[in-house]
Amino acid sequence: MCSVCLRVIAAVLLFTGCSPAHKAADPEVPVTSAVPMDEFVKRVVGSTEDVWAQLFKSSGAHYLPPKVVLFTRSTRASCGIVSTATGPFYCPSDERVYLDPTFLSELPQRLGVHGNFAQAYLVVHEISHHVQHLSGTMQQLDSAASQGAERQRNQFRVRSELQADCYTGVWAFYQQKQNRLDPSDLEEVPAAVGLSDPSTYGAAAQRLRWFNHGLATGDPGQCDTFQVSRP
Repeated sequence: MCSVCLRVIAAVLLFTGCSPAHKAADPEVPVTSAVPMDEFVKRVVGSTEDVWAQLFKSSGAHYLPPKVVLFTRSTRASCGIVSTATGPFYCPSDERVYLDPTFLSELPQRLGVHGNFAQAYLVVHEISHHVQHLSGTMQQLDSAASQGAERQRNQFRVRSELQADCYTGVWAFYQQKQNRLDPSDLEEVPAAVGLSDPSTYGAAAQRLRWFNHGLATGDPGQCDTFQVSRP
């Protein structure tokens, strides 16, 4: 693996062995309650802040959460125009997550699921890209990808997406630990990971495997998709 990739791995290992301690969640307001979409997004994002703030703190760092922008149909980000067709999107240059509540509201019907964990999954996946940005992973990937051929650049993108899936699993680990999840929530994950283009995000089976790895370990240091030969 190239030296740039080794620095990526070092950034990932920053979190190894961290175990955030959380106060007990209010059982009357679980993350996946049937609430208005803007409130739902607020709760999901708040839960990610709880997890990552403690993980960063345990490693001697400070977590700066992203700003979340809710938009209708389209809006402008530093990375360009973001639209409903784009889906949930993280722009590293302005450190913002862009979400269309209508897209999220229609997702259960589109996927044929009855809960809203799939919606939470997509939100948390974008927050996970922010974690990669803060740890330096995205910047190192951009540098490495710019020096490689198109095929190599695409491989970096896929590994980055799979790592975000694993980080999403880490988040789910702590939600499960606080009794915020039940088996029916996790049954929606295959539908959520099967929504995206496998050439960019990885095959659904790969995405599910890395999510489950994060869910099983609760350790971001185990989410090193760049070191394994076949992610």
